[in-house]
Amino acid sequence: METEKILAEWEKETEENGIDETAREAAEEVRSFLQETLKFAYEDGVINENDLDNILMDDDYLLEELTDKTAALNILWGGADSGMVSEEKVESAYLSLIDTLFELSKAVNPIAGFGRDRLLAGLSLLDYFEENRWPVSTAITAGNADRFRQFIPEEHFDDVLCRRKQAIGALRRLGEKTVAAGAAVFSVETDPADDTPVLRLEWIEVHKDLRRQGAGNMLMAEILEPFVKKGDVTLIAELPAIRLDEENGEESDTLENFLDSWRIEFSVTSGRRFTLEGQDLNGNKEIKGLFKEAVPLWKLGDQGEEKVREFFREQDLEYDRELKNLPFSFFDPQVSTCILKKDRITALFLVHRFANGNYRYEALRCPGGYDGPEMKELLRCAYRSWREQDGNGMIFGAFESEEGREAVTALLPELNMPVFFSGFLRSPEEAISTELWDEMRRDAGFSDEKIPDDGLME
Repeated sequence: METEKILAEWEKETEENGIDETAREAAEEVRSFLQETLKFAYEDGVINENDLDNILMDDDYLLEELTDKTAALNILWGGADSGMVSEEKVESAYLSLIDTLFELSKAVNPIAGFGRDRLLAGLSLLDYFEENRWPVSTAITAGNADRFRQFIPEEHFDDVLCRRKQAIGALRRLGEKTVAAGAAVFSVETDPADDTPVLRLEWIEVHKDLRRQGAGNMLMAEILEPFVKKGDVTLIAELPAIRLDEENGEESDTLENFLDSWRIEFSVTSGRRFTLEGQDLNGNKEIKGLFKEAVPLWKLGDQGEEKVREFFREQDLEYDRELKNLPFSFFDPQVSTCILKKDRITALFLVHRFANGNYRYEALRCPGGYDGPEMKELLRCAYRSWREQDGNGMIFGAFESEEGREAVTALLPELNMPVFFSGFLRSPEEAISTELWDEMRRDAGFSDEKIPDDGLME
């Protein structure tokens, strides 16, 4: 391996040239740090030892590309000011250069060490362009969401509208028009173990005709920016393990390759998510059983909203904080059910209905536990209402606990629990700094002359 050759050459040069003991000790310190850093990287799965030489070569190629793009942009930038070059070409050239910086950030880990430095450098140039030219991205809100609707599935679209999730949209110049090029949806949680942020990538999509032009990398970088600037962050993403058809399979492959390029490591997981087709319950006699106390939310009338809020206030559960902030209208009043005793809600089942007739599970709260009669009461009442509405759609969601999963699957063995690939990108305990990476490049025989200087801003 090239790195081992470099270390061996250091020893040989020291012996032949009779370098004094102080220099020898300094060299040994550098050697020890380099070996430990690479050893950590290998063990952590960040760098495969056999691939390090290829990573260095790819890195050098991208730095060459960065230099060429910088030179071309300096020419186009002046041409745009004089009206000789179209705005579309200037935008394309500038964003292409920024995309190369984002690609360079992904050499090992884009949110740590020299990768983080490169990521922030690309974001800094992006800010410069938007300040001096025009926006190429925007926060998606209720006011502009329709512009990006084609890129966001209904499941996430409704969450963005009620600010349950956040979204960023990519913009691109086509001729004299600015068009929506793609969108990314994400949510933010907190790791209870150390209070560090956990960033969950819910969805990302770029228009087919505008892919491989940097929009996807830009969206990922902008999502990461505020968290990377503050410190450590964990990024989570999920991929379905089963492709339903050829078209979805191609889309899944594209997404998987993209996320893999961001050094997100995936493993197989199951048991959290579920889907249930209404027609699959036709033979389930248990869910069709009688119920006495449960009622749909609509029967609470004008007092429904306050009673639901009062229930959450009394429960005072940290993981219900998000649900507390959702508007009451977000929950379907027909299939969402509750148990009311002495004018107070004591158990609650909430779902959200989409325009296509499908439902998403939001909460099942039985303070007495899942073993009592309340859960059956709630679900039987919900099923009755579902059948009265249509009953042929689908309900889907994710369990919050193993206890809840076991209780519900015992009542509803028809639940389908698909397999997913769950991926993580974390900041490592140790990272290769920019200085160390530059030293590794030089020792591998690559030149620093390819790295652009400050001429770009001038």
